[in-house]
Amino acid sequence: MTIQMMAFCDNGGRCSGQWRPASPLFLAGGFSAPMQNSRHVLAPYIVLIISGFFFGAVAGDSFTPVFGAIVGYLLADNIWLKKRLAGLERTIFPQRAKAAAPADFSADAAVPPPAAAEAVPLAAAASPGRGALGGLYSTSSPPGGEAGQSFSQAASPESGRVAEIFHRMFAALKNFFTTGNIILKIGLIILFFGVSFLLKYAAQRNLVPIELRLTAVCLGGIAMLAIGWRLRLQRRLYGLLLQGGGVGILYLTVFAAAKLYHLLPFALAFGVMLAIVLLAGALAVLQDEKWLAVAGSSGGFLAPVLLSTGGGSHVALFSYYLLLNLGILGIAWFRSWRLLNLLGFVFTYVIGSMWGARFYQPAYFASVEPFLLVSFLLYAGVSILFALKQPVELKGYIDPPLVFGLPIITFAMQYGLVHDTEFGLALSAVGFGIFYLLCALPLWRRYQAMGMLVEIYLSFGVVFGSLAIPLALDGYWITAAWALEGAALIWVGVRQNRLRARIFGVLLQLGAGLGFLEALNGQAGTLPVLNGIFLSSLLLAMAGLFSSYYLDIKAKNIRSWERQLVIPLLLWGLCWWFGGGTREIDHFARPGDRMHIFLLFICASSLLMGFTARKLAWRLLDYPPVALLPLLTVLSFNSPFGEVILPHLFAGWGALAWTVALAGQYMLLRISGNKWPLNVVNFYHQLSLWLILYILSAESAWFVGQSLDSRVWSFLCWGVVPAAGILLLGGVGRKLAWPVRRFEQAYLVTGSAVVAAYLCCWCLASLLQSGDPAPLPFLPLINPLEVFELVVLLVSLHWAVQHRRWLADQLGGRVELLVYVAGIIIFLGLNAAVARTVHFFAGVPYLAVDLFHSTVFQAAISILWGLSALSIMVLSTRKMNRHIWMLGGGLLGLVVVKLFLVDLSGTGTIGRIVSFLVVGLLMLLIGYFSPLPPKQEQSA
Repeated sequence: MTIQMMAFCDNGGRCSGQWRPASPLFLAGGFSAPMQNSRHVLAPYIVLIISGFFFGAVAGDSFTPVFGAIVGYLLADNIWLKKRLAGLERTIFPQRAKAAAPADFSADAAVPPPAAAEAVPLAAAASPGRGALGGLYSTSSPPGGEAGQSFSQAASPESGRVAEIFHRMFAALKNFFTTGNIILKIGLIILFFGVSFLLKYAAQRNLVPIELRLTAVCLGGIAMLAIGWRLRLQRRLYGLLLQGGGVGILYLTVFAAAKLYHLLPFALAFGVMLAIVLLAGALAVLQDEKWLAVAGSSGGFLAPVLLSTGGGSHVALFSYYLLLNLGILGIAWFRSWRLLNLLGFVFTYVIGSMWGARFYQPAYFASVEPFLLVSFLLYAGVSILFALKQPVELKGYIDPPLVFGLPIITFAMQYGLVHDTEFGLALSAVGFGIFYLLCALPLWRRYQAMGMLVEIYLSFGVVFGSLAIPLALDGYWITAAWALEGAALIWVGVRQNRLRARIFGVLLQLGAGLGFLEALNGQAGTLPVLNGIFLSSLLLAMAGLFSSYYLDIKAKNIRSWERQLVIPLLLWGLCWWFGGGTREIDHFARPGDRMHIFLLFICASSLLMGFTARKLAWRLLDYPPVALLPLLTVLSFNSPFGEVILPHLFAGWGALAWTVALAGQYMLLRISGNKWPLNVVNFYHQLSLWLILYILSAESAWFVGQSLDSRVWSFLCWGVVPAAGILLLGGVGRKLAWPVRRFEQAYLVTGSAVVAAYLCCWCLASLLQSGDPAPLPFLPLINPLEVFELVVLLVSLHWAVQHRRWLADQLGGRVELLVYVAGIIIFLGLNAAVARTVHFFAGVPYLAVDLFHSTVFQAAISILWGLSALSIMVLSTRKMNRHIWMLGGGLLGLVVVKLFLVDLSGTGTIGRIVSFLVVGLLMLLIGYFSPLPPKQEQSA
């Protein structure tokens, strides 16, 4: 058989290398392709187009038959393209075809000869001037070149997918009606249209007795079968097409007689359709033509669906399907037709599942179970025969959908039948396991080439045997046994270099986890820790961690992609460990103690991982404890057990829990810090410092607030405690060799810098506090809030002076920015001090709106701003600094604007008079003591 391919070439004759097979209708139409091989191409098209037309005619109006035929063509085209591509790959890449399991092992698969494949590039190279598109190249010259060129253009990569489909459909239809045996093709189509119209016409007018018309049609179908059989040797393709048409006409006739006109009893119609199926199967085997068998079997399986009235006996239905499946088994004894096997399997189980979902009742068990088991045995035999009937070089290759799908689907249907029976599923699993083990044993002894199927059957036996354990016993312990069995399989698989054992071990652990979750069901056990739930989750965790560890240390003995399973298995084990522990805490600890126990649990788990990683030299286990400090930080803000809100972190025995947790965190930094990245270790030391200061500040604020019942005193703790912390770090902390001196940059520089910045922000936030020092009396400037504001600011400035070089590097040498920030904070603090004084002594509420409308406050602010401007300008005059003087001048200008825009509104008030007089006198003093300093170049 010649190969016809398309090459996309430019005007220079250079080809893109994107070779595509020609349309199936080109090959079937007579482009020098022998009729002996073209039958393989046209048969599925004829069958599927006729089937689509037939179902469309049954469905309804006049358009649906055409639509059904189009759908049938598209399905056939898709099947042909896949088959053709597989054949080309086996021809062009013979080594790859030998290494891979072929998709279709049928004896009649059309494989082009290598010589034809070699002719394609030679033909393409020999015609450089073909234009933008090279058209069709083959060892023969096809008469339909224009159609091939249009098809080539339709398949161009530049066109969209939708346009490509329409072009291909047009090209295929054109070639179908212009190439090959046109008369036969059109005649068959017209004949089927005529049969359909005849049936419809007969139903509408009833001019001739319907019995005679249907009999005539039936005789016509039989005549086509007879003529096709007679011509099978002289004109094989013609004869096969006639036989396929005859089978289709017989199906249509029986269907119409039983379903549309009720001339045949349904039982008799079933029998006749079964006879047609057997006839089609016999013709297919005798002529080595699988499409006849496919067509006949499809009609046979669809017959009960088409003739169904919603009633009837399920025993009769399943007996009918059993006969069909026996026929498929008989064909499998002579021919290895994969498509026929899959077709029968899909029809049997899909229709059986649909019946079971709608009609099954427990009373039907005795009559349904035998059919399910017999169908299982039949298709198990079909899958074995398929592997045995392969050619010598492919002996032992399996049909994966049938081999793997059969036990899964059958056991799922078995579950629907026996799930309410005690030990029903367990006994079913044992039976399935024994069956597969018994099948594997003789295959291994007699057929050495069946190694793949034997290993699969042995795996099925182990799986179903393992599945029987949880179905019969307590779910928790069985899932634990599964997990340990999976870990053992991984261990054995690594030692014996068995990939399937390792994969099955991983899957078994995954199944154990899912089974555990299924069995959980909200139960809590009876005793804390010593209960099946926690111990099972512990065993699941140990299995996952052991599997991860063993695969990690034996990485050289496993595949490269298997090494990617090490981290998922580690996370799998840790999830079961922490999940089981958290669940125990949630179910057995008192609500007020859950948070504290959880802290100790995660701290102890992290330390255990750190010590274990050090002991086993398992570097991968050093990294999960990295999550401890971020988790502690989150827990300091919010508890995961939200039903009970603790008043503060040290409530109950929280002080002990947090102390142990923070100590454990530092111990973890000590033993594992040298294995983590240095930047992570430095950041964790900083974060530890900030977390400790936050916890101490929060607890101090809560304790002082509860003792004095004052917001101001509680607020002071949020500034005083961090300020005391960086003072102690700079003094006593320097004497600690670890961690302060070892990580001096993290504690004394970077970590303290963040604290100093926070203290400046605290000073700004303190401006919003009224400063009520109850139970102490309020005194301006020497009340607790303003005194500690100054202290906190001085601590920040002290730290900045000590680390001015580091700050200069960070600020690009502009250290004077810190002076400006300190000056702004001091100036705003003085304004707040004035506001608090007015609040306490003038009775004005400490609110922005009330203070703004207070003439006393406005007058005091004007005087403060004027004094500030005087101080700045006098200082700048002494320093001969025009920039600072301009700053004071700007503040003075702001005072003047304020006097006329704000203070002037308080007409007739003492505040307005005082503010104008005082500001005026200050301006006189400024003009005398602080004139504008000269420019530096003039003074120079």
